[in-house]
Amino acid sequence: FIQSQVFELCRNRQSDGLEWFTQGQWPSHEHVPILNKLLDEKHKVLMVADARRFYLRAGVDYCVVFNPNPFTDAAEKLAPGELLDWLRTRGYDFIHVDWGEMRRLRKSRYGFWKSIDEKLFESLVKEGLTPVEQFRIEGRATPYATLFAIPPAPLAASQRPARSTQPAARL
Repeated sequence: FIQSQVFELCRNRQSDGLEWFTQGQWPSHEHVPILNKLLDEKHKVLMVADARRFYLRAGVDYCVVFNPNPFTDAAEKLAPGELLDWLRTRGYDFIHVDWGEMRRLRKSRYGFWKSIDEKLFESLVKEGLTPVEQFRIEGRATPYATLFAIPPAPLAASQRPARSTQPAARL
């Protein structure tokens, strides 16, 4: 954190500093401009383990550990493929997971939902959830967060093009 030049930026600032957060210059806020761009493009984002949406535009959902969490309830009851369907039916295009905050909360007296962990997201990736971007704090090896894209629903058999029974033409 000290090596990230944040204190130098503070000393030489020309404004109120809000752009540090909205432009992703402040450590652990690198994701903010990327999520805002997605939101501007009318995508819907679910934030997991991060309730700091102060600098994000409308269209992002989140839950705090003090409230019921529909995503947690679904993760406890559904298989990974079904959970992706659950996300799609609610209109989500992306999931932003804050691993650092998840770890911090797990160690705190508040705790964190047992059904939401790295293994869950590994199983969702096997079902098609796609890591889009990882966010790191300068000087740290592990990402503090990952942005995932939710894949479109697979075509139902009735929606797939019919297979031809004719042999392929030779060129």
